[in-house]
Amino acid sequence: LVIVCMCVSSILAGALWGFIPAYFKAKYNTNETLFTLMLNYIALYLLKFFGETKAGWNFFLREDSPRPKFDKIPANAYMPVLKIGDFSLNLSLVFALLLVVFLFLYLTRTKQGYEISVVGDSLNTARYAGMKVNKIICRTMFFSAFLIGAAGALHVSSVESLSDSITNDVCLLYTSPSPRD
Repeated sequence: LVIVCMCVSSILAGALWGFIPAYFKAKYNTNETLFTLMLNYIALYLLKFFGETKAGWNFFLREDSPRPKFDKIPANAYMPVLKIGDFSLNLSLVFALLLVVFLFLYLTRTKQGYEISVVGDSLNTARYAGMKVNKIICRTMFFSAFLIGAAGALHVSSVESLSDSITNDVCLLYTSPSPRD
């Protein structure tokens, strides 16, 4: 239940965050690439704020750490892992593959997928065909951010921690057996 709630809240937060540039693109014809790049910095600095602010209300941090450091997420929010012999399959991969199949079918087999294709090729052609371009842009960016929120939830539940670095402050070491062993 915790994983489902975490995924739903991440999806909704991502979708709402993606609606901001969609609205400005539809209303003021802003450049969505630059707008979303700037929003990435805002999101990064919000995450840094939560990662560096030691306060009673900030439940993201470890209480026993002398410096602010993100705490691990609760154990009941870890993504389950299937053991297949010596191999461990994280269910995030299964969900990600299901999302890829869903996205492929959505883009190639639905009216909305066709509309995305037409708007992406030519705004004027889409307008001439009677499509509501601004509505399609908003829906597409909302849906894209929805998927990004899902990816974020799957990632955090797999690495079991928040981080503002690319490597998630996780150091994975692999030591190969020495020839003498």
